[in-house]
Amino acid sequence: MKTAKKVITIIGACAVGLLGGYILSEKFITPADTTSPNSATQFTIAQNYAQQWNQSAGNFVRATSYGNFLIGNFAQTEKDWDTASDHINLVLKKDKTDGLLKHAMVLAMGAGDYPKAIALSDQVLEESPGDLLATLFKVAYLFKKEDYNNIPEVIQTLKEDSIAGFIVPVLHLWNNARNGEFDTSQLSGNSFFVYQAMLIGDYAGKPDEALNFAKQYFSLTETDLRDFEKMADYFAKLGHTTKAIDLYELLAKEEFANDTIRDKLAALKNNTDIADLLETPVIKTPKDGVAQVFLGMAKILTREQSLDSGIIFSQLSLFLNPELNNSKILLAQILSTQEQVDDSIAVYKTIPKGNSDHILAQRNIANLLVEKEKIEDAIEILEGIYTEYNDLDALIQVGDIHRYEENYQNAVKAYNRVVSDLNNKVTKEYWHVLYARGMAYERLKKFEQSEDDLLQALEFQPEHPFLLNYLGYSWADQEKNLDQAMDMILKAFTIKPDDGYIADSVGWVHYRLKDYDEAIDYLERAVELLPYDATINDHLGDAYWQVGRKTEAKFQWERALNNAEENEAELKDKIDLKLVYGYLEEKEITKRLNNQTKE
Repeated sequence: MKTAKKVITIIGACAVGLLGGYILSEKFITPADTTSPNSATQFTIAQNYAQQWNQSAGNFVRATSYGNFLIGNFAQTEKDWDTASDHINLVLKKDKTDGLLKHAMVLAMGAGDYPKAIALSDQVLEESPGDLLATLFKVAYLFKKEDYNNIPEVIQTLKEDSIAGFIVPVLHLWNNARNGEFDTSQLSGNSFFVYQAMLIGDYAGKPDEALNFAKQYFSLTETDLRDFEKMADYFAKLGHTTKAIDLYELLAKEEFANDTIRDKLAALKNNTDIADLLETPVIKTPKDGVAQVFLGMAKILTREQSLDSGIIFSQLSLFLNPELNNSKILLAQILSTQEQVDDSIAVYKTIPKGNSDHILAQRNIANLLVEKEKIEDAIEILEGIYTEYNDLDALIQVGDIHRYEENYQNAVKAYNRVVSDLNNKVTKEYWHVLYARGMAYERLKKFEQSEDDLLQALEFQPEHPFLLNYLGYSWADQEKNLDQAMDMILKAFTIKPDDGYIADSVGWVHYRLKDYDEAIDYLERAVELLPYDATINDHLGDAYWQVGRKTEAKFQWERALNNAEENEAELKDKIDLKLVYGYLEEKEITKRLNNQTKE
């Protein structure tokens, strides 16, 4: 029996080759008068052809197949699926080699052109019977049109040692589930199959059999933490309350835990109805179930960083169930990872108002607009969500945007609106608004307000390493409460020993306590972890100076100056003075900087 970890490894290995046979190379189309160009020349030629292609209708220059190939090939390397598909299909009109057909088929699916992808898969199967992806596309098409009688024969052509072969038993199960059949004898006991068995058993009217299979094979040690909630939801739905409680309790301890998880846990412990809280998929027909299979594969592939394969499987799931929001969200996340921001936004926009995922989609759109430096547009979207749904998280996000833009006054105003809406009584659910506002106050040098907020936040999250570190470092920088600061930061360091910023904080408190040798030990560790952080290098330079290692101190200050960001002008000015005069006390630095300003 394969373990979940082994199965995921197999999937990852198969994914490496999943699209490998579908990449168009120069051998399919060779220019008449040149040898194969290098990548830089390809890029130049592709640009030239693109410019010609985009000229006005009256001045068109005929685009050649090679030009379309170059544009399509370059677009694919840039993860622009739509452009790549459009131009490779233009090449396909003149050249229908097997490799080109496969390439065009994959690009069409990746671009969401399902009719084109399915039509091309038929052509590929004519040329190459048993082709992996073409067969998988065919299976999806047969489920889509509910042609159940022909599905088994097509499924059988999938190779068992391939990524598609891995899901063959589940595809058979979904095909037979319409008749109430539920035979798990061909399933191994990994979490992917356990979850699918739960879905299939529930749909086929055999929930008890599904529960028995899950209880027999589900293992906490072999399941990805990110799968726990959906597994727990099904355990709860199928009546296995003890197992569901165990999973929810594990999740509740994690940093990503939310109120929904805590509400589910409380409902089960209090024997109250939990149905409205569960996020189990709606399965109306076997094609909805197979859509969940492809979504599950897309998630595994994405975790293994096989992002192109993740896109293909996400699109397959949406081909079968266009309303599957989890697939839309995953697809949008992959596209944003590949820097296809506009395409990612377009996918999020397909999640309509009234849908439970609409607010999440809109907030993600706002984040992407910030990436595009469209700050006002992002804030407008978030303010709209807040106004329409009274979503305080959207308002906190407005404050966060201002804070990241270093507009701390506006950040505090946004956070104040959240606290006001809570009647100035922040609950544990919104502890992070205190943390965020405390950071903004600290940047404004309003240290008393910052301290109040951070201490209140610590009452809700006494073990939060970054919160402990932020307040402790703030005190160290002000040279106050140093013993208490040390206790806090050492506690954070115990939780996160490999975090460079926390290691720096421990060193900086030792420095403030004049324990320079101890300070150097921690600051050197911090520099190893974050070698290009200007502040950490500056701190290490100061510590070296104090123990007489002046040459090394100047070297660290030089590193700090070279690595300082544009927005660290004050730090740069201080380092410039140190490089001229050596170490100076803060008061002396301030005095000299003020004199320079007057001059």
